[in-house]
This record gives sequence, structure tokens and C-alpha cells, in this order.
Amino acid sequence: GVACPGAPVSFMNTSTYSGTGNLAYSWSLGNGANSIALQPTTVYPESGNYQVQLQVSSAEGCVSTVNKLVS
Repeated sequence: GVACPGAPVSFMNTSTYSGTGNLAYSWSLGNGANSIALQPTTVYPESGNYQVQLQVSSAEGCVSTVNKLVS
């Protein structure tokens, strides 16, 4: 993704799960913002590289984490 200063950046969650029950989402958006939304939006204050992390947890205790660099 591209982080333009002051412009909203939306993230698309494409995680899949074959189990039952609900999933919990925990985003760290790299600019001090966090979200539990399925597909969050944030604004980056300046150009640069931002490390974004999504952690998905199932009701059964399964956890998956993915990290991506937004610049």
C-alpha cells in the first residue's frame, strides 16, 4: 500500500478460517493507532515506512499474525 501524508489509508483483511466461531482482529497500524475492525482505515502524518501488523485469533485459541510494510 501507499501512505500519502494526511490521506486515509484503508486495509483489506483477506484472512480465511475453516473453523467455527467468531474471529477477533487486532491491528497495529504503525502510526500509534490500533484497531479491532475487520478492515480499518487510518491516516499517516508524514511520508515514511510504517510496519503494520494484523493478528487474528479464533475462539478455539488459534492465532495467526502477518506483518506488512506500508511506505
